[in-house]
This record gives sequence, C-alpha cells and structure tokens, in this order.
Amino acid sequence: LKRRQEFRGRAQTGATVIDDYAHHPAEIRAVHQAIRTSYSDHNLWVVFQPHTFSRTKAMSEELVETLAQFDHILLAPVYASAREETGSYTSEHLAERLREVSDKTDIRVFEDVSSIENILQNETGHDDIIVTMGAGDINLLAEHLIQQS
Repeated sequence: LKRRQEFRGRAQTGATVIDDYAHHPAEIRAVHQAIRTSYSDHNLWVVFQPHTFSRTKAMSEELVETLAQFDHILLAPVYASAREETGSYTSEHLAERLREVSDKTDIRVFEDVSSIENILQNETGHDDIIVTMGAGDINLLAEHLIQQS
C-alpha cells in the first residue's frame, strides 16, 4: 500500500528512508513497533508532520506518548486543512510536552521542511532509519531525500 511503511530508498547519507501516512497515535505506535522489530539495532528518526491544529491539540497526550518512543523526533509545522487554516496549538507545544516526558530523546521543531532536510543530510548515516510520517505533504521530503542520493 502506498504510504504505509513504504520503503522509499536510501538517502545520500546511507540512511534508509520509509514513509507512512500515520497521523493518529494508534497508527504511529503500530509503525514504530513494526520498524523497531525489523531494525532493532538502528537509530529511528521520525519526521512527524502533525495534521490540523485542533486534532493535534486533542490528541496531544497520546501523540507525546507514541512519538517519545523514537530516538530522534523532528517536528514539521502543523499541516493545516481547508476548513482549519490556522490554530493556536503548534508543533512547539507538542515538543514542550515531549521534553517534559522524555529527557533522552532528541526533540527538535522546525519552521520549514528544508531545514529538516539539512539536519538529516548532516546527521544521519547507514545505521539510521528515517521515517517521514503524517497525512500532509511530508512524503515529499522522503522523495527528495532519495532523489538527492
């Protein structure tokens, strides 16, 4: 299935790139468990793009619980919808809660996807798995990462 634990290829750094449409905590948990089982000795990087401001706020505690399982969490800006273009609960709010519950996890927030791409190109290698995750257009990052290799 497209965008369900879809192996996209290898980044220029050698990292494995996987894309998934997951944006609900239960889906994120399932993806994490499956990838951790397959790649138990690798670092798991998740590039998560929250989907809508109200949904992110409503599910924030569950999102925090599931995202905290990854080794590195890179948060993209919230992907707005046509009926909800702006909102007050942002990726930074999610990151603040993540930092409160997990002091071992690398948690970063970005204002744009190109900044995330720069980090991945500079900090990942053969032992890393990059999972782009969300219902928005974050899959374009996965595509771009493998095209650069």
